[in-house]
Amino acid sequence: MSKLITELLEAVAYEQSLLEQTYRIAANDNRPAIDVELSYGEDGKPLRKGFSRHHLDLGDWKSGLARAGMPMIFTAAFKVLDSLFEWTIKAPGKRTPNQIERKLKALNELPPESRPALFESEKWLFERLVPLYRRTALLRNTLAHRGEFEVAASGLQVRLGTEQAEGERTPISGAEIEAFAAVTLTVVRLVAGISTLDTLSRKRLRRRFDKLVRLHELEPLGQQPVKFGRVKLSYSESHAPEFDLARLRDDIYPDMSIPDGQGGAYVLKHDTVFEIHITIEDASGSSTEYLIPYNEVEKYPIGISHEEVLAYRIIREI
Repeated sequence: MSKLITELLEAVAYEQSLLEQTYRIAANDNRPAIDVELSYGEDGKPLRKGFSRHHLDLGDWKSGLARAGMPMIFTAAFKVLDSLFEWTIKAPGKRTPNQIERKLKALNELPPESRPALFESEKWLFERLVPLYRRTALLRNTLAHRGEFEVAASGLQVRLGTEQAEGERTPISGAEIEAFAAVTLTVVRLVAGISTLDTLSRKRLRRRFDKLVRLHELEPLGQQPVKFGRVKLSYSESHAPEFDLARLRDDIYPDMSIPDGQGGAYVLKHDTVFEIHITIEDASGSSTEYLIPYNEVEKYPIGISHEEVLAYRIIREI
C-alpha cells in the first residue's frame, strides 16, 4: 500500500490518547504480565500461583470518566474505526464519501491489493469489523446528533436510529465500550505496524470481538478467556529437559466448576498461553536458566534437547 501511515496516525491521535489513558490500553509488544505461574512439587503434583493487578492512582480521573463519559468514549472509539476505513478507501484525486453507506460500499468494492495486508491475512477480522462499523455508526449518530440515549451505572441505553420505535433502546455495557475501544486501537496499531499479531494478541483480539456480539451481531468466534502464564521446570545437568506439553497446558489452568447460584454449576475454561522457564543445576550446585517464549513452545511437544535449549539461555546483567 502506498498510503502514508502517518496520515492514519494523525487522524486518530486525539482519540487514541483519550482511549489509551482512560483504559490503560498499552501496545501488545510490551512484555505480557503473568496471570498464573505453574511449577511442580517433589511429589510431581502441580502447584499454581495466580497474580492479580489493580491500579490505584491518587486523584485518578480515569474510572470516573469511564462511567460518566461513556457517550464521548464510545464516539471516540467509533471515530478511530471510521478514520481507519476512510484511510483505507482514500484514493488519489477522489473525494472520500461522507455517508456511512457509501463508505461501506467503497470498502466492499475495494480490491484486495488496496486493502491493508492485515485484512487479507486475517480475513475474519475484516469480516467482523465491517458489520461492527455499520451498526456502531447508527449508535454514534444518536449519541452525537440526537438526545435519545440514557447513561446509567450499567452502561448506555441508546436508540438505534429509525430502526427502533420511540421507546426502544439498545443497551451497551461499560465492558462492551471498553472492548470496542480496545479493538479499534489494536487494529490501528496492527495496520500501522506498531504492534504485531502473534499467538497471544490474536486470541485476546478474538476474545474482545466475542464480547461485542451484541454490536456486530455475528456468531461468536468461541474464544475462551485468555490468560498468560509461565511454567517453571527444574532439571539436573545429566538429563535433557523432558516434559509433556499437553499436560503442562492442562495443569496450568484446569477447567473449574463454578456454582451458578441455582443449585447447578457451569464449567469455566481458560485458553492459557504460556512460556517455559527452565532451570538446570550442575553437579557443583550452580544453575543456568533458560526461557522458551510462548510463541515457540509448540516446537517442543515432548521436551527439548541440550543443544536446542542453549539458544534460550537467560543472560543476567551484572
